[in-house]
Amino acid sequence: MNQIWTAIVKDSTSSIDTHFEEIMGDLLKSMVDGREWRSREASCAAMADLVQGRRLEKVSKTVLPCAISSSEPFL
Repeated sequence: MNQIWTAIVKDSTSSIDTHFEEIMGDLLKSMVDGREWRSREASCAAMADLVQGRRLEKVSKTVLPCAISSSEPFL
């Protein structure tokens, strides 16, 4: 999966920063609505990777996408 990611995405840091809210919203949705335990577990692991090395302000002040809640921060 890492090889596919590096082949497709040239600058992963800026891509993740640009789409952080969408990625986090999708992971949160998969954690809640996932039918299989593998999906929920993978979402938790991906979220741990996503927030690693991020500033607290980025994670705590970002607002969730409308699919989950429109007024609550990620934390």
